[in-house]
Parts: sequence; structure tokens; C-alpha cells
Amino acid sequence: MPRIRFWSTLLTCMTVVLGGSAAAQAAPSSGSARDAYTAGKALYAQRRTDDAIAQYHEAIERGRQTADSTTIALAQYEIGYLYWETNQFDRALPFLDSSRAIQTGLPNRDQLGRVYNTTGAAYYHLGLYEPAVESYRLAMELRTTSGDTLGLVRTLTNLGKSYQDWGQRTRARTTFDQAIALARLLPKAAGVLGYALDSKAMLAIDELAYDEAQLLIEASKKAYALPGALRSALDSVDSREVIGTSVAVLELRTSRVAQAMIRLDSVLASATARGNTRGQIHALLLLGEGSLSQQNMAAARRSFTEALRLATQSQQRVFAMTALRQLTAIEDAAGASQASLRLLQRYVALRDTVFNQDVAVRLATRDARDAEQRALQARTALEADVQRERTIVVLIGVIAVLALMLVAVLVRSNRSEKARAAALATANTELTLALSEVRRLSGLIPICANCKKVRDDQGYWKAVEAYIAERSDATFTHSICKSCGPALYGELWEDDVRDEGTTATTL
Repeated sequence: MPRIRFWSTLLTCMTVVLGGSAAAQAAPSSGSARDAYTAGKALYAQRRTDDAIAQYHEAIERGRQTADSTTIALAQYEIGYLYWETNQFDRALPFLDSSRAIQTGLPNRDQLGRVYNTTGAAYYHLGLYEPAVESYRLAMELRTTSGDTLGLVRTLTNLGKSYQDWGQRTRARTTFDQAIALARLLPKAAGVLGYALDSKAMLAIDELAYDEAQLLIEASKKAYALPGALRSALDSVDSREVIGTSVAVLELRTSRVAQAMIRLDSVLASATARGNTRGQIHALLLLGEGSLSQQNMAAARRSFTEALRLATQSQQRVFAMTALRQLTAIEDAAGASQASLRLLQRYVALRDTVFNQDVAVRLATRDARDAEQRALQARTALEADVQRERTIVVLIGVIAVLALMLVAVLVRSNRSEKARAAALATANTELTLALSEVRRLSGLIPICANCKKVRDDQGYWKAVEAYIAERSDATFTHSICKSCGPALYGELWEDDVRDEGTTATTL
């Protein structure tokens, strides 16, 4: 494997250099890196793959001259994706890795999630499940953090397919269920919902749950039938091939071989016309299986041999392993022991590289570690919730005590206010009574210096007692004081009348 990786990497480097030179010759030398990148996207839309790759190389070169790392990362990703799309997975990986290295330092987390997802898909098609699963998990973390639920559904479905191919069916079912549940929450997720439902249908077929598979296929058809759902650009293929393949597999497993063969011929023709090598290989393997059911060994051998050729050419080792296993059985049944032994040896060698038990242990360990981490996070969150609830209870208690204290203060204040109001009312009553009994004279009062008469407001002179009586509630009685008595009465003034403080004879 290291030797294959060395030559593959060397070939990629030569391709980059030669591709860059071709791009420099084919593209105009002026303009920004973004201009070249945009031109590459336009060429890709016209399905001019080679010209698009040349433009992306030009974008990389211009980006290096202007330190435009964002465009460099985007262009490298597009080149890697185009190689992935054309089944050149070893050539795709160096560009995807370079894009990832740059994109890690850039703020666009959604784009980095796409890089990791496509990297996982490349590893998956090469049958390298450990790096595929790791890439998918990194993509899931990024897409969860950035809120890219649509991309998360795609990645979960891809991860489930990796588990299914690996034989980890329980993990695959759980992952598919997560993808389907998320997809149902999205209003425009018909494409990825159809993809997830169909993937789970294939798992149900592997588990011999044919009724469940039929229901899932019907649900997938309905999802794909919604507007805009025929393609999901990164992770799925044309819905007719996806659904057609699933229906054909179900028909093969339920003894409807003739119908399945007709359907598979249609799927093979569609995949061939679209250049979908993976679709071609899968259809050929299923056609070979159908031919075996019909006891047509020659047709089965042709289908499996062509599938093995395409799988070897495109480095899709899991499909190659399936073709080798079927051809081994065919040659053994035909009595060609030497040919059967050679095919078996190739199969065993390939199986040992794809389904390495050490990798299975590492995957299981990583799953256990992830589960433990999730449990720890859940416990931490639960403890935080409990602590928050306790704090809320304490705060509610403090607020209740303060409220009671406030009520007590208000009651006491109300009582005091009532007491003060009552006292004030009493004082007002007493004052009113006092004022009703007392009338005071005020101001300057003109009085005669001789006779002591007082002048009123109209200018009349009145006796002082008459003046006061008119202006108050006072009444007068007349007596003679001890000073005036002797002067008026002489000897007739009695002595006892002279005593201090007694009143003279009333007139």
C-alpha cells in the first residue's frame, strides 16, 4: 500500500505541474484569481471537465502571486471534487488535503465541512473505511457547529453507508435514523431525505427485512418527487438510478429476477451515459447476480468480469472484492480449480486490506470513546441544569422572603398612616371646635383718648363694649373698680368692697 500511495502521489504532483502549465497556456494571463476560478465554474457547468481543471490551476497560480488563500483553497477543492466525480480518487485526495490545510485557517466552516465530506467519500470509494469514517465525523462536527443541517444529513447518510459496507449494521441503522429524523425537519431537504431513505432501504434488504425495505423505497420515491429533489450535487446521483437500483435489488431478493434484469439494464445504460462508473459497476454486479439466478453462467461471468475491470480501474476495492468472490465461485463450479484459486488469492489479499481487524477494533474504540464523551457532556449539561434549578429555587425563596418583608412593612406603614390620619382628624375636629368658640379681633382699632369710645368701619363712635360685642361672642356686665368707687361714692363706698380682687356693686 505505501508503494501504491508513493506512485499515486508522484503522479498527482506531475499532474499538478503539467496541468498548471497547460492552464497557463490555455487561459489568459491577466485577471484575478477569482476571475479564473469563476471561469472554471462556468466551464464545469458546461461539463468541460478538463478545461475547468485548467482554469482552476490558473486560479491557484494567480492566488499564489496575490496571496489569495481563499481562492486557492476553493480552486483546490474544485479540482479534488472533479477528480472524485470522475472516479480518480487517488488524484483527488492530495488536492482535497491541500484545500483542507488552507481552509482550516479560514472562517468559512461550511466550506471546510464540504472538504471533509468529499475527502471521506474519496476514502470510502477506495475502501479505506477508517480515514473515511474519521473524515465524515470531522465534517459532522463542523456542520453541526455551523448549523448546516442539510450538509449534516448528507454526511450522516454517507457515514451510515460506510458502516453498512463494513458490516456494522447496527451502527448503520442508527446513523440512517439520525439522518432521516433531521431531514424531516427541513422544508427543502427532499433530495437528501430521499437519499437517506433509500440508503436505509438497502440496509433493510441486507437484513432480509423486505417489507420495511418496500416502505422505505416508496417513501424515498415520494421525497425525490418533490420539486428540486432530483439531485443532491455532492453525495447522491440521479434519483432514477438510485431508486431503480434499490427496486432491482429488492426484486432479485424476492425472486422477481426477470423484472429486476430489465430494470438493471436501464440503470446500466443511464449510468454509462452519465459516466457514473460506480453506478455501472453496481449494476453489472447485480446483473451478474441475476444471471446466476437464471443459471446463465456465461452472462454472469461477463458481467462480473466487466465489473472487476471497472472496479480495478477506478480503485473501488469493495466492488472489486465482490466481483472476485463471485468469479471465484463461478470458476469453482465450472471445475477450473487453478483459475478459481488465483481469483480466491486476489480476493483474500484485497479483503485483508479492506477489512482489517485492527481497523475494526479502532473504529469500535473510537465509537466507545465518542459515546463516553457524549455521556459526559450529557451529564455535565444535566448537572448544570440541576444547579441552575437550585439557584432558581433559592432566588425564588429570597424573593418570597423579601416580598413578605415588604408586605409587613406596607401593613405596618398602612396602620401608622391610619393612626396618623385618625389623630389628624381628631386635631382638626378640636381645632374646628376651638375656632367656633373663639373669635379674635385683630388690626388697629381707633379709640378716643378721653372717653374711650371706639370708631367703627363706618366712622361712628361707639362704646368700647358695644364695639367688641358686635365683633365677638363676648357679653359685658358692668361693675365699678376700687379706684373709681371712692371717687364716685365718697363715704358711701363700703370697706369690704375695697378688698383686693372683689367686684363692686353691680349697677
